[in-house]
Amino acid sequence: MDKFLISTKRKSNVSDRPESEESDQGSSSTSVSSTPQRKRQKMSLVWNYFTKSLLDKKFAKCCTCGREYKTSGNTTNLTDHLKRFHPNLNKPLLETSGEDEIGKENYARSNVRSISPFFRREQEYDANSQRKKELDKALAMMLATDFQPFSIVKDSGFIKFVQLLDPRYVLPSPDTLKNTVLKNLYDDGVKKLTTILNEIKYVGLTTDIWTSSANESYICLTCHFINKDWEIKKAVLKTKVMDTNNTSENIADCIRKILDEYKISDKVSCIVTDNAANMIKACDLLRKKHLPCFSHTLNLVVQDNLKKPITADVLKKCKEVVTYFKSSCVAYKKYIEEQNQLWKGTTNEGKTPYKFLQEVPTRWNSVYYMIKRILLISDAINNTLLKQRNAPGPFSVDELSVLGDLEKILYIFEDATEKVSGEKYITVSLIVPLAFGIYNYLTSLQLNTEIGQEFYTGVIDSVRRRLFNFETRSIPKITALLDPRFKKDGFRTTENANQAANLLEEEMAAIISGNRKNTQEENVPNNSSSSTVTSSSSVIFNFLDKKNKDKATNVKADAIIQKRQYLERPNLSGDTDPLLFWKVNGREFEPMQELVQKYYCIPGSSVESERNFSTAGLILNDRRSRLKSKLSLQPSKFVTQFTANKWSGDQDIHKDTLKPNSGHNQKALPTVTLQRLDTTIEKVVLNPDKQIRYNKRTE
Repeated sequence: MDKFLISTKRKSNVSDRPESEESDQGSSSTSVSSTPQRKRQKMSLVWNYFTKSLLDKKFAKCCTCGREYKTSGNTTNLTDHLKRFHPNLNKPLLETSGEDEIGKENYARSNVRSISPFFRREQEYDANSQRKKELDKALAMMLATDFQPFSIVKDSGFIKFVQLLDPRYVLPSPDTLKNTVLKNLYDDGVKKLTTILNEIKYVGLTTDIWTSSANESYICLTCHFINKDWEIKKAVLKTKVMDTNNTSENIADCIRKILDEYKISDKVSCIVTDNAANMIKACDLLRKKHLPCFSHTLNLVVQDNLKKPITADVLKKCKEVVTYFKSSCVAYKKYIEEQNQLWKGTTNEGKTPYKFLQEVPTRWNSVYYMIKRILLISDAINNTLLKQRNAPGPFSVDELSVLGDLEKILYIFEDATEKVSGEKYITVSLIVPLAFGIYNYLTSLQLNTEIGQEFYTGVIDSVRRRLFNFETRSIPKITALLDPRFKKDGFRTTENANQAANLLEEEMAAIISGNRKNTQEENVPNNSSSSTVTSSSSVIFNFLDKKNKDKATNVKADAIIQKRQYLERPNLSGDTDPLLFWKVNGREFEPMQELVQKYYCIPGSSVESERNFSTAGLILNDRRSRLKSKLSLQPSKFVTQFTANKWSGDQDIHKDTLKPNSGHNQKALPTVTLQRLDTTIEKVVLNPDKQIRYNKRTE
């Protein structure tokens, strides 16, 4: 009876309310024990996206991502979570069972505002907020690192993607990115690099000029230095457009301005360039030492002889065969079938067949790669050509023999080019031993054809004419002598080794003398009366002149003693890091350590500048061809160094597109070609079985 009265009372109360409220409460009429207030609290729309935690009722779990938040008696934390991580959730109430579903929907329509305007009230990041600046900076870094155009911020797909990630972030315009964000990054980077270079005593430079697809000339200047931890570091100082002709005067003026900007003009040990006359003269105008790029010189040795008629016919046929397979899908498919058939039952079974490599006139050693690949797959090539109509003739036995001789000769130049083009170890000290190693390797070759022998004769002449000169240049010979792996054993002749030792002795004496003079000046008190007592007008102190002369003699003697002690030490193994040796033994040979800092920062080639032009080609590609060169290329190229920590960080990374040697670390030279033997035979020799490991290309 009591239950009936309670039920009747509730029904009468409901009948006095508006129709909307009646429907809202109708769903709860069947429940006697529940409290209306608690029902109302749980009716917040936020609870459509959260459930109470089973472990702790004070926490709610997001139904979308599973994150848990403390409710503290309200839904503020839950609402903030939806704003930040699920802004697009704008759905009707989740379906429920029974009569409760109708009541909840009516209640939401009549008493609670829609959740849509709740999210629309979400504010964008303030233009000066830290979050906005961080996102703008990260976006600019992405564009510079991944070579994307500034116009990507206008692409609809990219805009939708960013809105989904963070709806509060408004993308900057292309002009803002280019003229403000990227420029600020560039300015900060210049300040950082200037501070680092201010603490460096010596730097080596490389420079080169490149022409873009828009027919604009660019000059790149890179610097290389040894930091306080005795690690080789590098940085791109500038990549800028050349508004004038590429004369030696204009090049020198451009380099001078860059050096003045970083205040390192008096720290330059040497500038490495190609063998172009305008580059050599520009270094003379700057009054800086110049070193020809060893990689370019190796290339000239090869090109001198590849242009001769003796090899024209066989190389022409190689190009025709490669072109045929690259232009005919049917022929290439047949080649794949032939190669797979030949590989059946071998360790290569199931592998992807080798692709064809075409000669590229502007790419070093591409002829070598083409020849080596043809020799590797010659059986499959000939089998395919014999079965195809209108195809070039197959390679004869004599032609393959000629290609074999050419491959033997060109191999050593490819290997030497790769070594001297390394970026994570010292390369300048490799020049003299590599030149000797190349000559020694060539003189020990056994060739099988007359064409190969004639080609070999021309190569040997070019080696004598172009490479032997490096052994008499001051920088290559003194750095080879200072390399504990080589010392005098890296020289082709004893005379050149002795000249290098004499030069080292002179430079050491100059450093010892300068250090002693500085020490004396620091210890002499500033007292004018002392100078009058020992004035030159008095003959009493004439004995001091003799003492000073004796000191000068002692300086030279000290240099000779230290040099002898160093040279008498056993040579280190080929995989030793010379910088680590001088870091550990520097105090024992202090003058030599100073010379190592001065000369080891010089790279053996100018490949680093060319690597940056490979990157520049990506920056100024067809998609980004409308970029203003003065405003975009230099900042874009410069800020890509930030992610690498290339100046002071723990690692050096660089997107190499020229040579596949970026993986070499400084401590190990995995393809060192120099091995010390008994002095009765060759002191430096190339050992293909143990020391040379050619990186086979399987593209």
